[in-house]
Amino acid sequence: MTEPLIKGIWGAEPMRKDEYQQCYIVGSPAMASNHMITRIACRHDNYGDHALGWYDIWSGETLIASMSARYVAEIHYQVDES
Repeated sequence: MTEPLIKGIWGAEPMRKDEYQQCYIVGSPAMASNHMITRIACRHDNYGDHALGWYDIWSGETLIASMSARYVAEIHYQVDES
């Protein structure tokens, strides 16, 4: 079984009034830049006795950001309508 495609990820809700959570959505420009997000991929750094999970945000072939899996509050997957 192949991994489902990630459509977007959202970080934890901020604790202060009038702030918004960090998010990345495929097909949208990245926050604080004009790079169009083309894909989001999951990766794990294995340290032997534990691993750290990351979500890498890509614009074409350029890695523009990484978000720790521990920080991610929501993941939306691309729905195959066929």
